[in-house]
Amino acid sequence: MGRQLREDEWLSIFFWYEQYLNYDISKEFLSYKYCEISNGRQLNKYSLKLIKTKYKLYNLGMNINSQTGKATKKR
Repeated sequence: MGRQLREDEWLSIFFWYEQYLNYDISKEFLSYKYCEISNGRQLNKYSLKLIKTKYKLYNLGMNINSQTGKATKKR
């Protein structure tokens, strides 16, 4: 298991995922960009589902910092 992705990395993944949803790029190219951004992780059905879920939450206005481990912890 690797490190968590930073906020700017998630934003670039969301950008490429949006291009994929608009049929501007293929799934293979999205897989290539995901592998490039996440330092070698492969795009499989689980990671695609994770991207889809995080993209939905991001469009609903949820803060990405609260999902990347950078948010302050509640005590």
